[in-house]
Amino acid sequence: MSNNSFYREECGRFIVAPGMLNHMNILHGGVLVTHLDSAIGILVSEYNHSLAVTGRINYFSFTKRAVVGDHISFELTLLQTSKHTMMVYADVLRKTLDGEKTVIGSGIFTFVAVDSNFTPVPVKPLTITDPEQKAFIQTKLAKYKK
Repeated sequence: MSNNSFYREECGRFIVAPGMLNHMNILHGGVLVTHLDSAIGILVSEYNHSLAVTGRINYFSFTKRAVVGDHISFELTLLQTSKHTMMVYADVLRKTLDGEKTVIGSGIFTFVAVDSNFTPVPVKPLTITDPEQKAFIQTKLAKYKK
C-alpha cells in the first residue's frame, strides 16, 4: 500500500442502525450513497483545499447487502483531475461484528471544485509516482470510464 493520502484511503465510517433500513430490512441504498457522497466530498475538498459539489455519479453497483450492526466504511482513491473536476473511485466495505471485511459495492463519482458562489474553480493536477497506485488507477479507468 502506498503512502499517498488520496490512494485507497479508508474513511466515512458508520454503523448500520434500524432507521437506515429499507422495507426488506437491509441498508437502504440511498442512505449508503448519501454517506459515500459526503465522504468523497470531504476527500476532494482536502485534496484541492476548496469546496466541492457532486457533479455526477458515473457508476455505482450494489453487490452485497448490509444489516443492522454492520460497520460500513469507504476506501477512496482519487483517479484523475481535470480543469475543474476530480474523479474518485470508491469501494464500499462491510465489517461484521466478527471482523470479516467484504466489499459490498463500488462506484465512481465526479466532483466539481467550486467557490462559495458555486462558481467552478481550478483543480490542482494529480501527479502519481507510485507504480502500484498507477496500476490501480489505470485498471479502474479502463474498466469504468466511457
